Amino acid sequence: METIKLSAQFVARNGQKFLQGLTEREIRNPRFDFLKPTHVLFNYFTSLVEAYSRVQHPKNETLQRHQAFADSANGLSEVCKAGEWRQMYQAQQEQIAKQEALNNPEFEDNSEMDSEDVDWHDFVVVEQIELYDDNEMTE
Repeated sequence: METIKLSAQFVARNGQKFLQGLTEREIRNPRFDFLKPTHVLFNYFTSLVEAYSRVQHPKNETLQRHQAFADSANGLSEVCKAGEWRQMYQAQQEQIAKQEALNNPEFEDNSEMDSEDVDWHDFVVVEQIELYDDNEMTE
């Protein structure tokens, strides 16, 4: 996987000529079989190349949008609002789950199964198993 990821990064950075040279040079190397279009991991490799290309060579409109967001005075406050909303949403979901568990008769309280509540001295011996060493069995 490391070979695939690293190769994808170099192909994204250096282009198709690098891919052609790499394929020609490593044609007999089994570690680079993923460069063959018939290989199972070829699609994974090409998707990594596309993803790395988008990160290393972003479009101008993407850069402008990110720059406008970073320059705005509201950028940090928007991020903070999103974080607060996520925390509130998670708390609401936990509250709903607890309420459903309390209202649902299928969810019984299993507190009697806690190890603190079990009386470990209230057991009866049903059967006793005797274990022998190998030496005792041969005698």
